[in-house]
Amino acid sequence: CIAVTFGTYWFLFDSPASMTTCLTVSRGSIHVVYSDRSTDSISSNPDDNPDAACNNNAILPNTTLQTDSSSQGYLTFVDTSASGEQIIANVYLRANSSLTFSEALRPRFRWSHQNYTIILDNATGRFSASVLDNPNQATVLIKRPALGSAQLSTGGTYNIEAFEESMTLVTQSGMGLLITAEQRAAMVGPAAQGVLKAGASDVDVQAYPYA
Repeated sequence: CIAVTFGTYWFLFDSPASMTTCLTVSRGSIHVVYSDRSTDSISSNPDDNPDAACNNNAILPNTTLQTDSSSQGYLTFVDTSASGEQIIANVYLRANSSLTFSEALRPRFRWSHQNYTIILDNATGRFSASVLDNPNQATVLIKRPALGSAQLSTGGTYNIEAFEESMTLVTQSGMGLLITAEQRAAMVGPAAQGVLKAGASDVDVQAYPYA
């Protein structure tokens, strides 16, 4: 009886559900590697219907996206359970960038305790993100293997650079964390820049010089 009660409580208040993740190609073509290792190339299309959900470009977990020198695009994370569909965050891939979309979770019910969680792995290149304010906190985690991760913790706008030797988080508005591989974290507030370098034990946080 206790197990049934606990299971019911977990399902109603703590269990997550998947969000819809859409890819929009704004320039050129984006190379896509699916979880089964099959590949595709998705191009920008001026005839896409803005009222059509994802324009058939819904992206599933464990999919890798790669831009080249002439392409750009962005992922939109949508809570389709909300009235009118609610955009939770957008993550933009600049030229010569790649990442793996791992998962995007939402609260199962409007009364659930679960927050919105978006995880992007194996990031290489330059990215920007806009996280919308929401009563259920949204967290976007962008990971660079063996180096660390950027955690976008509140609604705001952010720029991220992730390379083999360094990772940089610029918070234009909002609040972010830059976390080392050893789980040492530094807060990067509005108009601030955090830099994590390979081999360094701490994050260097300074005022963003171009704010």
